[in-house]
Amino acid sequence: MRKLSKNVVLILIVIVVLINAWQLFSNIIWKDQLPAIFGYSQVIVLTGSMEPVISAGDLLIIHREELYQEGDIISYWDNGSLITHRFIENTADGIITKGDYNNVADRVPVQTDQIAGRVTVIIPGIGNIFMFFRTVPGRLLLLLAVVLFVCFPGQTVRKSERNEH
Repeated sequence: MRKLSKNVVLILIVIVVLINAWQLFSNIIWKDQLPAIFGYSQVIVLTGSMEPVISAGDLLIIHREELYQEGDIISYWDNGSLITHRFIENTADGIITKGDYNNVADRVPVQTDQIAGRVTVIIPGIGNIFMFFRTVPGRLLLLLAVVLFVCFPGQTVRKSERNEH
């Protein structure tokens, strides 16, 4: 059972690293602000404006949709930044949004072409880990882990096999 859970964690880490590598590559090569895979992108929440549903440090998976409805939580572009708020009303001027924690609706209506996507998955707290790996110490730690994994791939398996027997 321990070996299975270890393999699952390793697979998840590899998937996360591959997704982040794709996003970094896409951002550098194609200058894509929010790279997507099959219409899905990841967003890290930096503020508490959507508490208690979404907290700072949460990782969101968003999906670009054709239509959005009242009640959807959407991420949209505002002056080069992504904002994630709830769609509360559709007016002639655009979509009115509001952070759940905020007392008043956002002042400027959102236009459909500003919307990056609808929140489909909320993963609590894991965005903090991704933010750490965007720092210099985080990148150095990740590089060290990759180097150790490449240079000594069988060492941890052999050691754990010894402990099991």
